Amino acid sequence: MSNSNMKGLKVYIAAPFFNEEQLDVVRKIELLLESNGINFFSPRSEGILKDLNVEQRKLEMGRLFRSNVDHMDWCTHCVAVVDDYDTGTVWEMGYLYATHKKLITFSACYHGINVMLNESIVAHCITYESIIDGLKGIFEDTKTGDVT
Repeated sequence: MSNSNMKGLKVYIAAPFFNEEQLDVVRKIELLLESNGINFFSPRSEGILKDLNVEQRKLEMGRLFRSNVDHMDWCTHCVAVVDDYDTGTVWEMGYLYATHKKLITFSACYHGINVMLNESIVAHCITYESIIDGLKGIFEDTKTGDVT
C-alpha cells in the first residue's frame, strides 16, 4: 500500500494520556500519522477529564464518551498503546474488535501482551516507524511470541 492509499485510512488512537510520559507517546503517534497524511482521531484532543472540576466533569463525561464511541465507529483502524494496562484502552480495544476494526498494538517499553489481545490484533509494534508498516498490512497475521 502506497502512502497515497494510506490517506483513506481513518485511525483511532487508543491510549492513556494521564502523565507526561504517556502524553509524549501519544503526541509521537499523532505526529507520525500526521506526517504520513493519515486521517486520525485522538481522544486527547477533546480534553482531559482529570483537569476539570467536579461539576465540569459531570457535564463532559457523557459527551466525551459519545464522541469517542462515534469516532470508534468512524475509524477503519486503531493504534492502541498497551503500556500501563489502561482500562479505558482495553475497553476501546474490545469495542473496536467487536465492530470489526483492524487493531494494531504499540508498546514503547516493550513487554508481552495478553493472549486475548494478541489474538484480536493484526500487528504488535515496538517502534514508532513500525506502526506505519502495521497500517500498511505488512505485519498482517503476525503476532508477538511473548504472550502472557
